[in-house]
Amino acid sequence: MLPSLKKWFTPHLFSDAFFLKIRRAFLSLKGAGFEQHKLRPKKEKQNQRGKLPSIRQIKYIGQLLSSQEKKTITILLIIIFVCLVFLSGRLYFAHSKIIPKFGGEYREGLIGNPKFINPVLAVDDLDLSLNHLVFSSLLKYDTNFNLVPDLVEEFSLESDQQRQVFCLKENIYWHDGEKLELDDVLFTFSLIQNNRFKNPLLERIKNAQINQIDENCFEISLEKPSLSFWSALTLGIIPKHIWQDLEQEKFVQSEYNLKPIGSGPFKFVSLGKDESGQIRFYSLEANKEYYNPGPLIKQISFHFYDDFTQATQGLKAGEVNGLICSPKQMQEKLFEIKNLKYYQLNFPYYTGIFFNLRLPAQAGLPEEEETNFLREKSVRQTLAHLTSKQNIFTQTLNQQGLIINGPILPYSVFFNPDIKKYDYNPESAEEVLATAGWRKNAQGFYEKNKKVLEISLTTVNQEDFVDIAHLIQKSWQSIGLRVKLIIIPPEQIKEIIKNRSFQAFLYGVLENFNLDPYPLWHSSQSDSPGFNLTGFSYRRSDELLEKATLTQDQEKKKEYYKEFQEIIADNIPAIFLYNTTYGYLVNQKIKGIKINRIAHPSDRFIDIEGWYIKTKRVWKRK
Repeated sequence: MLPSLKKWFTPHLFSDAFFLKIRRAFLSLKGAGFEQHKLRPKKEKQNQRGKLPSIRQIKYIGQLLSSQEKKTITILLIIIFVCLVFLSGRLYFAHSKIIPKFGGEYREGLIGNPKFINPVLAVDDLDLSLNHLVFSSLLKYDTNFNLVPDLVEEFSLESDQQRQVFCLKENIYWHDGEKLELDDVLFTFSLIQNNRFKNPLLERIKNAQINQIDENCFEISLEKPSLSFWSALTLGIIPKHIWQDLEQEKFVQSEYNLKPIGSGPFKFVSLGKDESGQIRFYSLEANKEYYNPGPLIKQISFHFYDDFTQATQGLKAGEVNGLICSPKQMQEKLFEIKNLKYYQLNFPYYTGIFFNLRLPAQAGLPEEEETNFLREKSVRQTLAHLTSKQNIFTQTLNQQGLIINGPILPYSVFFNPDIKKYDYNPESAEEVLATAGWRKNAQGFYEKNKKVLEISLTTVNQEDFVDIAHLIQKSWQSIGLRVKLIIIPPEQIKEIIKNRSFQAFLYGVLENFNLDPYPLWHSSQSDSPGFNLTGFSYRRSDELLEKATLTQDQEKKKEYYKEFQEIIADNIPAIFLYNTTYGYLVNQKIKGIKINRIAHPSDRFIDIEGWYIKTKRVWKRK
């Protein structure tokens, strides 16, 4: 031992004399205080020599050591202790792992005010976001865009399926403690099928038959296969015992629209209003009786702002630690805020200029008008050549997103990159008009048959849309077209869409997860509550959409959609502008967020049960 110890320390600390002294001290201690050891048998004395000194004997060693030697031993003991701590730490960290722990609060900023935390009434992004947290649905989407069970047990579903039996999970309860039953499901769907509240899902589910089998199971039957119908089962279910006795007016005015009773992962706690009665704060807490694993975040709170500038200030000040941003709102200075992580949210939402191809009286034109100029293909082609998509993309969107040319987005497997495109070209626009018989009058406006070519462009009063509408108006007017800009308040959108009271409509539309163009382009969807805004009706196009919906053959589906896109590009019922990319800024302390592609801004909460703030360390299992 002497040589091995000596090589680790300098000679002035441990000399040969020092170690000899220690050895002699131990030997003397083995005999000290034991006068009778000479009287013991020889064998016992031999055994005694091989034993180490006792603790009682060791305590006398201090009397034999110098102060320098005592200091050296103390240092050695400290080193041994530190090594033991280090080795213990390494052992612990090597055989343990970090896992999420329940607790913490997430605070998000939203622009606007909640109105309907009720799946039957909710239509805007803000309301739908809160609904996503409070209410459960029969099915839900996972992060891979697959329909998976939520309130129901496991099932097997094919896209061409016309019949499916579902059974509710057991022991699911509303936030008020009442048991969720099949009657609640039937009641929710009956409200929409009876068209009491003009829910956008009506068109998808109106012809479905929902029949009860027993107290826990039911069957859904369709007239024909419809993938869009099964996606409609992501509708939140509301409690019958709360809503069944309310008339339509009281239903809309009920306080439960702001203080909801749901069965989702979070439940309502409180809200706060300012002096004007506007809701400024909304708090939810984890539902500890939730039937699925999670959630891991104890509380989610929302702060409501009048505009994005205020919301940004709230984010900088730490009042909120999450904010969703449109392309227009994404600014470089946002990335300068410390401890923020950026998530890019891609979803099947695109903006376009939708031309109303209906007769004048159906297209929002005065009764005296005999002609809807947009029914003339040459006019639509002219407007396409006068629309600079690149200019819009650069000036108003900060180049966040994708420029598009058709109704199927570029990241879809059914996308056709070879469709006809209409580049920005004012000279080509004038040539098209001249060929179609349009001539400039004395005032410099295009005219044919003594009628001046005038177009009204309608859009909603939102910053992005208004900026884009002004760019388009200026560009269309540049060659001598009359363009009337109509800006409507957000609350009038539903009425405008319902009555189709527009000529050209600058707006954004949302496809479903499956990127199925049927709801937006089949002629059967031309009237409200359908979503075919343009009224485009083309027999071959309808056939292709129907075949694509029914077939399970992926290659055939690609062929059908390829030809469908060619028909749309040739007929120009709309000018397709861009696919939006939203940004989601969240404090780094919020972990477990795995979203990338979503179908709606509210779907940023699609995996909310997996988000967490607190952590703990546990031993790994072998």
